Amino acid sequence: MDLDPLTAIVYNNYKDSQQYTHSILRPIAVIEKDYTKGFTIVELMITLFVAAILVALAAPSFNRLLVDNRLTTEANLLLSSLQTARSEAAMRGVNVTLRITDGTPDRVWEQGWIMFTDWGANATPGSNIDAGDCANEENCILQRRDATSVTGLTIRSNNYRRWVSFDPSGRPRSAPLANGTFTLCIGDQGRQVIVNVTGRARVQEAPSSTCP
Repeated sequence: MDLDPLTAIVYNNYKDSQQYTHSILRPIAVIEKDYTKGFTIVELMITLFVAAILVALAAPSFNRLLVDNRLTTEANLLLSSLQTARSEAAMRGVNVTLRITDGTPDRVWEQGWIMFTDWGANATPGSNIDAGDCANEENCILQRRDATSVTGLTIRSNNYRRWVSFDPSGRPRSAPLANGTFTLCIGDQGRQVIVNVTGRARVQEAPSSTCP
């Protein structure tokens, strides 16, 4: 339609202002709409319930994995001591003995042990044992292992009641038998460190029902 110039200017200004207002308000409306999206209380409760079930199912497996790692670490520490004693005996040309801490009941190894040169071949460190200088032909401490700090861990041996020695040829000595097994348990999970008649030691998983 034909408009006089003044009316046309007013009309165009009004139309432009409407378009500008629409362009400003539209993003605000979109933002407000987006903010309304989310979980309802019921959906949130269901999500939390499912998550709790999954955590409860996974917890036992995770705990067993932690125990398995602790057993492996402790078994490897004992294996390392046995291998060190055997190699030191061969290198020094003298018996080297692992003996449980004095005052500990027989076959209980989790309270710690000492490793020492055993010149008398009697599995006894003696009262004058040297804690530092191993150059002389006197008994001296090569290693001291303190009681384990792992909660619930037991280390028991069938044949090694209080000690096991290695002679310079690498063969084990003990009473009643030279070969033996250490059994490490935490609950119903276990590891074994087995020493054969030649003095070689290895770690294996304990057979079922070995640990209480």
